[in-house]
Amino acid sequence: MKIALVNTTRYPTEKAYGVTIQHTCKALRDIGHQAQIYNPNFVGKDDSGNEVYEIMTQNLSKLFVKRLLQGHRIVFAFRSIILGAKFKMIATRNKFNIIWLRDIFFAATLRCLGVKVPILIEIHHIPNGASLRILRWLSSKNTAIATLTNSHQQILEKQGFKGPICISPMGVPSDFFIHPNLKKNLSSDEFGYVGKATSSGISNQLDALVREFQLAQDQDTKLELTMVGLEQSAITTLEALQNKDTSRYRPVVFIGNVKHAEVINFLSMFYCGLLPYVDSQYNSMRFPIKLLEYAASSTHIIASDIQAHRDLLSDSQATFYNPEIKGSLAEAILYIRANEDEVDKKILEAYAWAENFSYENRVRQGLKCISDLEID
Repeated sequence: MKIALVNTTRYPTEKAYGVTIQHTCKALRDIGHQAQIYNPNFVGKDDSGNEVYEIMTQNLSKLFVKRLLQGHRIVFAFRSIILGAKFKMIATRNKFNIIWLRDIFFAATLRCLGVKVPILIEIHHIPNGASLRILRWLSSKNTAIATLTNSHQQILEKQGFKGPICISPMGVPSDFFIHPNLKKNLSSDEFGYVGKATSSGISNQLDALVREFQLAQDQDTKLELTMVGLEQSAITTLEALQNKDTSRYRPVVFIGNVKHAEVINFLSMFYCGLLPYVDSQYNSMRFPIKLLEYAASSTHIIASDIQAHRDLLSDSQATFYNPEIKGSLAEAILYIRANEDEVDKKILEAYAWAENFSYENRVRQGLKCISDLEID
């Protein structure tokens, strides 16, 4: 089938949505489909060799990007409508069998302009207001909805949608898998974090993470922490928290942005990976890519004990700590150091769990969801 994956924000990007689109497109091609990515203004091939085409002219795109950076939601919606109107001509010319996207306003524009191609729209939040009303209307117009987790699917199923709702989970690239046997000789004092200091404007409280790690270092001076992918402003802030006694404590290593393909080089050196997200409405709907990447790379997961993480992981796959209690993370770190045999069993079980989350599985689930729609 001929499939268009549409992204209405910046692409290529190392952000989670960009990584997901890139590997989703590649997986579609790997199983025999003709898949292409469409975005506002980039033309060429991405790091997976996907063909990427532009929807909008450079000058118009720059105007909207400037406004978007100022946080104008109305401009964002208007931009989606303009992009949808321009893409209507592309869809007519290319005769796609499926359009796969994440933008409700873009999808609504296509339907209003008479585009009848089946649409698979990914929803990673709980829509409300105008977005909810539009999505209900779309669900009756040859449109399927895909989400990430069982709990999110159950919430969406109560919203009165008429079309199919399915789970198309996050995926992990095949080259991120490292069998636990290959890391058996890795020292258990190597800890790591991969990600940003904020996610969609929500602080990941990395300052608290660094302080907790230093509490653990008070008891075990061999502990090492490497934090990868941080914003430069976050690095500056966190460096000020460093313990100045470097003769006794190993300093935390801060590394800025890296290409997603290079992340596995760091994960291969980590015994444990930290997942410090706090309980919030935004985090409650997340399925963090790094969670899968930790598990696939046989990196033991230390996760904050919030419902979103409990929905995905069990005690047999991860070690949990209470982000609301000072010293809880430090205790979890020291517990891991003292119970390596137990932790190794958790690593093995998490690895087996991650094997279910290939990108090929992700796209097959998405295509199954849309199979009941009218596909030319």
